[in-house]
Amino acid sequence: MKRFDRNCPHCGKPFQTTPSKNQRYCSPRCSALCRVIPEKHRSFIKACLECGITFKTVPSINKKFCSQKCCAVYYGKMRRVKNPSNNSRSREKRTKDGRRVLLSRYLMEQKLGRCLKPTEILHHIDIDEQNNPEDCSNYYVCPSLQSHMFTHSSLNKTVKELLAIGIIQFKGGKYIVSQPYFPLR
Repeated sequence: MKRFDRNCPHCGKPFQTTPSKNQRYCSPRCSALCRVIPEKHRSFIKACLECGITFKTVPSINKKFCSQKCCAVYYGKMRRVKNPSNNSRSREKRTKDGRRVLLSRYLMEQKLGRCLKPTEILHHIDIDEQNNPEDCSNYYVCPSLQSHMFTHSSLNKTVKELLAIGIIQFKGGKYIVSQPYFPLR
């Protein structure tokens, strides 16, 4: 069996090990002593990615932020930078009574002249939540969650039928139109 030489990271003593063992320390004693070394000997100083304040961290944890607040602020910024259309604030509107609602619900309430019930769900007909036309032509009001689920299941059945007759195909992880489609007039 092939053996190779290593030096113990704790005491520096050379020892031999096999590839199957992949032993780091010369003995169980050195291994245990290395785990109980005070954190100050193993830690290193790092700068917070958000505020720039320096703090101590250990290799096993390797923190990137000095606090949870900095982490939340940083990743909140990153989410908005990476996908500004996914920013929920841009899809919100304040009503007359001061409550925040999604823009789609706000527009539909204006069109209906009443508040939507909490059980009523707006279905985006083109399945694009970012498409919020002023005339509400892209919305269908589902009276309940069950009704909304039924609407989505009908979409799944339609895709199955379109696959069966060959209008669409599934290639490379996505659905594509397989032939030029000319709607009936």
